[in-house]
Amino acid sequence: MARIRIRPITEKDALAVGAYASHELVAATCNVPHPYPDDGAISFIRQALENPSTAFVFAVLADETFVGIAFDQQSTDAT
Repeated sequence: MARIRIRPITEKDALAVGAYASHELVAATCNVPHPYPDDGAISFIRQALENPSTAFVFAVLADETFVGIAFDQQSTDAT
């Protein structure tokens, strides 16, 4: 059985994020453009790292292999 863990995302994850986000099925089920832009992953990660108060983004690993992301988007609405 795979050991699953999460850790904060880093710019080193950009290649893996881009590979996953480029899949047509990911675009069909998630809010990502298809085709996924070449700089989409690094832009997404940098934005998350620069604005940690608006979203917490994690790399999901199975036996230390990147398998996806998980995030919690914080609402900026005070209501």
